[in-house]
Amino acid sequence: MLVRAAAQLDSLRRNSGVTVILGLEPEPGAALETGTEACNFLEQVLLPVASACNHALDRETVLRHIGLCIDLAHAAVMDESVLHLAAQCRRRNIRIAKLHISAALSFRPLRSALEQLHRLADPIYLHQVRAWRPDGSILAWPDLPDALHDPHLAECTQARVHFHVPLNWQGTDALRPVAGLPSREIVQAALAAGCRHFEVETYTYSVLPSELRPPSPLAAAAAELRKAFHHLRRCCD
Repeated sequence: MLVRAAAQLDSLRRNSGVTVILGLEPEPGAALETGTEACNFLEQVLLPVASACNHALDRETVLRHIGLCIDLAHAAVMDESVLHLAAQCRRRNIRIAKLHISAALSFRPLRSALEQLHRLADPIYLHQVRAWRPDGSILAWPDLPDALHDPHLAECTQARVHFHVPLNWQGTDALRPVAGLPSREIVQAALAAGCRHFEVETYTYSVLPSELRPPSPLAAAAAELRKAFHHLRRCCD
């Protein structure tokens, strides 16, 4: 299907002059969890299939229309360096189609943090969890309730949750945001890898506990967009 999509998008480009990029988005717990896995998939799986199909597509055509969508919160949960990933994409000529500006949750599995996290375990969205043991090994759970009911979580020194907290949220004593606004170096590296689309992705206002929920989600979203816009402009100066 990806090969057929690339062929159709290439036909669209030749007929209309419009270049559309389909961005594969790595996510914790998905078939492709990291940007590096997605890059390897493109080179080691998709490109050979594309060259062997009936209407063979070359590397340039495929990678013109199939790229990556990098979510900063997803990368943070997987502890993947977006700066190194962007450099890797540029080196391998894989385009970053879009960068999601988003923040995840980081916490130490202490009692105060776990009590607050129970209030964030909503039934609407998946909140994948990754936690690090003292020996460096990593535990993974598909959703926050699974982690909170596992006694092994308390053995870990640090954990991260795929929960898109607002960019303006400063955190609490027990819970802290991780990722959020990208550094100037990350923005510049993403631009060098072909990225021209930056998107703020905060969609969890409705499931935040009442004390964290903004009075007006619309005003909060507008404030996040303004903050991201001014930050990106400074990064591009």
